[in-house]
Amino acid sequence: MVEVANDLRAQHGPAYIVEQLYNRACESGKDCVIESLRTPGEVELLKHKGNFILFAVDADPKLRYERIVIRNSETDQISYEHSLKTKSVKCCQPTQSPEHTKMYGNG
Repeated sequence: MVEVANDLRAQHGPAYIVEQLYNRACESGKDCVIESLRTPGEVELLKHKGNFILFAVDADPKLRYERIVIRNSETDQISYEHSLKTKSVKCCQPTQSPEHTKMYGNG
């Protein structure tokens, strides 16, 4: 999924996915939530659109892991230590380019 998202961003720009979601939200005529912003370009796009509130949600690493275990998806079969390492890598490493996934907070 990350690969597909990064490919879309590379083809259409770093804010492409959020822009599409924003357009669909506007068409609905209702209040909407767009979650899991991944690139600075996505945040910048929404800032320029206006009527936008950015929330950062953070949770204790142990609680996050407990939620991962409960969710039990195919990609969630990891140890607590691995989840800590993955979070650290996602949050702290720069990306190759603006269109590649860059996690904000916990992602």
